[in-house]
Amino acid sequence: MTDADGRSLAGAKILTEPSPISEIAPSRSRSDGSFDLARYGLPPGRYTVTARLEGYQDASV
Repeated sequence: MTDADGRSLAGAKILTEPSPISEIAPSRSRSDGSFDLARYGLPPGRYTVTARLEGYQDASV
């Protein structure tokens, strides 16, 4: 992930609202970049996530 200026967003906090997930660490993602939804109590399926990246503007994910 990079912001609009090409800076890496590695380690950035991903804040989701009103989700109970307040931070997703890169180490929790699978090798393909997906996340184990059951770990967060979510049923299998497709989700659209709206994320606000703390400290960054115009970020693309």
